[in-house]
Amino acid sequence: MSVFSWPLPRSLWGAMLVLLSGWLIAVPVEAQQTYNNAGLAAHGIHIDGAKDLTLQRQELYLSTQEIRLHYEFRNEASRDLQLRVSFPIDGIESRPAAIYIRGDDRPVEDPANFLDLAVSANGQAVVPEPRFLAIWDKDITDELSAYNIPLNRFDPDYASKMADLPADVIEALREKGLVDDDYSSRASSWMSEWYLEVDYAWVQVFPAGAVTTLDLVWHPMIHQNYLGKADLTSGSGPFDLEPYCLDSSVVDAFEQHGPETLMESDYSTSRRLDFQWSREGGWSAPVGSFQLVIDRLNPEILFSTCQQGLKQVSPTRYELQATDYRPEESLQMLFIELANPASSN
Repeated sequence: MSVFSWPLPRSLWGAMLVLLSGWLIAVPVEAQQTYNNAGLAAHGIHIDGAKDLTLQRQELYLSTQEIRLHYEFRNEASRDLQLRVSFPIDGIESRPAAIYIRGDDRPVEDPANFLDLAVSANGQAVVPEPRFLAIWDKDITDELSAYNIPLNRFDPDYASKMADLPADVIEALREKGLVDDDYSSRASSWMSEWYLEVDYAWVQVFPAGAVTTLDLVWHPMIHQNYLGKADLTSGSGPFDLEPYCLDSSVVDAFEQHGPETLMESDYSTSRRLDFQWSREGGWSAPVGSFQLVIDRLNPEILFSTCQQGLKQVSPTRYELQATDYRPEESLQMLFIELANPASSN
């Protein structure tokens, strides 16, 4: 249940071109089977000091192209609350070679808002303030800033800035254990070990005894791979299949319509989307009324997840409705676009 049509003609499969931080990189045929972009897990919001808030309703819409979150909070306190709301994105690779692909297949136009995050409160637009961080066991933002090391890897000049760091700066990072020792100290080949985060935050007023609605919409960064039959059926593919609970119908469909290998002119594409609940919260649990919608957008695309309780409500949509809901730690979804779907035969 995905909706991915790779924008390049299939005839260009022998030398796929990927736009990466302003560089155009050719991925040779030999690398295609293990080609794997970085991807980013999606999160909900966190509200500091929100013990007096109850989440009366939450709606979560998930597709590879867009994620939508709707919250309805009631302030149970006898006074208005002015609280910090944050939308965290973590686990961002600092290495310039890491490839990120947005699910809507559009390039990043605003590096400070690389997911095109849009936020509204009670129907009025809110502009969160981004804060970029560097993490390696602890917050090392100030240490890197002292060396003028960039923190936003979606800046079009990020790769060149990293490549131009002086050798003495790289050596200082090496002494702190922040550089991969398998690489030389030359700026053109060193590898950074830390991860980047961005925290989009704003201050929200929750009036006493009233319901405040918050809405967030963004385009996710997805994991993407290209698959042959052996990848899916042998368990030796480019990623672990266990978190997606593939059933026999998915495997059978892939065996019937998927390509034998990636050397053929046709290929199948997998996209993975992860939603992590671990950093969401701050308010009183559970969710009073919860709705989850997963949309594959194209009925010909295979979809698999371990999420229990989903019911198919349309050719492309699956839905879960629950009361007093406590979400699991994570929700992992696999979408596969077949090279030769049944309707094309």
